[in-house]
Amino acid sequence: PGLEVPAVCADYTRNFVLPQPASKPDAVPVIFFPGSTVGNFAPADAEIFLQRIAALIRGGDLLIGVDLKKDAAILNAAYNDKGGVTAAFNLNLLARANRELGADFDLGAFSYVPFWDGAMERMDLRLRSEAPQHVRIPGADLELDLALGEEIRVEISTKFRTHLIAEELTEAGFGVERVWDDGDGVPTGDFALTLARRR
Repeated sequence: PGLEVPAVCADYTRNFVLPQPASKPDAVPVIFFPGSTVGNFAPADAEIFLQRIAALIRGGDLLIGVDLKKDAAILNAAYNDKGGVTAAFNLNLLARANRELGADFDLGAFSYVPFWDGAMERMDLRLRSEAPQHVRIPGADLELDLALGEEIRVEISTKFRTHLIAEELTEAGFGVERVWDDGDGVPTGDFALTLARRR
């Protein structure tokens, strides 16, 4: 009941100020970054993000969730589900561009192409143009020509190994305190939470 949670409306990919609770001006911050959103960053951007968080919380803690590397067949099945939910989710990006930016993407002229990139250890999700098309996006003052088979990358989702996320946190200025995963006694499971303290 005594927990004070100050709200911050900010873009976490840019610098912002973390307010100190009025009742405890010397409070040590704890940032909880759940899910596996850090996996959606390109490696260089993930590094910058972790450095930004380290600078933001000086002396505080970070609890971060990451999706762990697993068999490619499991990942491909998850990102290309039989119900087509993930495909619809990704095609919705073009639908939103049409609705909110006045674009004229032909949604029926795209197929969903997810695949495991073993070299980068990430899922790569793309939309492939199944016909040549010229697209206007007035809200972005942009026009583009898509060739037959040309792809638009809509998402990446890096899968981590616990020792590698620990290395990335260490490079950003954290010391890893503890790691929890759902491995039920085996070295790694499907998902991990890492508690890291700013050094």
